[in-house]
Amino acid sequence: PVSSARALREALSARHAGDVVTLSLADGLAVNVAAAPKPFEAHEGVVTRHGEAPAGSFALRTISVAPPGDGPFPTAVFLQGYAAASVERPAGAPAGDALGPLCAALARRGLCAWRTEKRGVGDSGGPPARDASFADETDDHAAGLRAALSPPWVDRARVTLVGHSLGALH
Repeated sequence: PVSSARALREALSARHAGDVVTLSLADGLAVNVAAAPKPFEAHEGVVTRHGEAPAGSFALRTISVAPPGDGPFPTAVFLQGYAAASVERPAGAPAGDALGPLCAALARRGLCAWRTEKRGVGDSGGPPARDASFADETDDHAAGLRAALSPPWVDRARVTLVGHSLGALH
């Protein structure tokens, strides 16, 4: 049950492409809806790459935004805070949402910006993020960092962790 449009959006954001969701409406009708694929993030003048970070029995989705070229580039690895919401910012993200533009601006200035989706959010596998413990989230951040250190476009000697909110505690 949801009591607001925001609660509905949050519940649906945890679904994956192809998942079938049954919406039981107040008038007694039930509607089956297949979740559509989430749009991929892209920014003009930079390269956005989507990948995955192995995290035990599932994989977490990764998003990197980097300058054109082979690199290696200094890299900022963002550690998400409390919200169990996607860190991907496709075109049409809410006005005032600075994460996508910040990552694109860093890439235009010669850095790679790396993010890892939480478990069970967006296109990441695993159980729901709301059920993850602090230790689970720390393990997931570590998996994201290991993944960030592997591509040839990342300069392993110049990686900075940027923790947002509770991400700074990790």
